[in-house]
Amino acid sequence: ARASADEEAVVFAEIDLAEADHKLRADGTHLFALRRPELYRSIASRPRALADEDVKDEVAIALYVPPEGESVADTLQTAADTIRTLAREGVDLIVLPELFYLPSGRVEHPAAASELFVEVVRAVAEALADTPCHVVMSAVEQSHAELFHMGLVVGPRGVVARQPQLHVPMRHAWATPGRRVDTIRLPWGRIALAVGEDLCVPELSRVLALSGALLIASPFAASEPWELALGAPARSAENRVLVAVSTRVHGD
Repeated sequence: ARASADEEAVVFAEIDLAEADHKLRADGTHLFALRRPELYRSIASRPRALADEDVKDEVAIALYVPPEGESVADTLQTAADTIRTLAREGVDLIVLPELFYLPSGRVEHPAAASELFVEVVRAVAEALADTPCHVVMSAVEQSHAELFHMGLVVGPRGVVARQPQLHVPMRHAWATPGRRVDTIRLPWGRIALAVGEDLCVPELSRVLALSGALLIASPFAASEPWELALGAPARSAENRVLVAVSTRVHGD
């Protein structure tokens, strides 16, 4: 229940306390079961001063959801055309939804999806040619015998940084959880990636902020209204960090 942003109001709401026991996402993933305490140790460590880094005063960020084409090739072509336009208009960072190139972002055949990795990265990198722009996205990537839901920062020359999804939900049961938490230094500031459900875990955003990230970019797949209305803004407010979330429309 919300009051007006610019007028006095009294807001009444009936609260069902039993709702607080409901920790399941739409795919059956239990939010508390996602937690990986071994990744959050820096929260309990003694605070340390962060190194001074040059930070640009203003950064242009675009959250872009490509329309779904009749094929992966169609979706990639449409996405590449818009990415090229945005990059040449001076956008510094473009954030795409989780697995933007797959129909509805679903991974029906993980091994087959991983075979698209090179094609997808090449299409995005070529669209960024001769610009300083970067794209944050996710893709299915195979490394040795393991498959990852991989968060990527892509520049004109290809992959600049990788961040595997750390908190793997049931719908991505095929994916190996990542083993590291990284930040990425871009020309205008330091960012971090929260891939999919990583954004739903408050401890991870705190770890990323403590690591010096000024912006958390999230290729996301929203399944419940609270994730965008309350979850993402909370991650930003409680850590004094910018959060850029790109997702398909809820319910789409």
